[in-house]
Amino acid sequence: ANAVAVHQKCGSPAIVIDFGTAVTFDVVGEGGSYLGGVIAPGLASMTHYLHRRTALLPEIDLAEPRSAIGKSTIEAMRAGAVYGYRGMIREI
Repeated sequence: ANAVAVHQKCGSPAIVIDFGTAVTFDVVGEGGSYLGGVIAPGLASMTHYLHRRTALLPEIDLAEPRSAIGKSTIEAMRAGAVYGYRGMIREI
């Protein structure tokens, strides 16, 4: 749906990124052809999964980390989630 909408409204080529429970990337080529996409966990899903699937990591509120390297468990989780997410978006 995102790929069709971007082609109709903006033309192509285009990349559509949809941020939600999952983050999706849809790549539209010349002429509106769908080239493919990526589906990855959303930022909140990522941190929630860490809490649910590990014995000791807490549930955290998402906030901008003070640094790329955390000095506490919560700071380290925020840094990993936020900087990791930024890196994923930049690299894809």
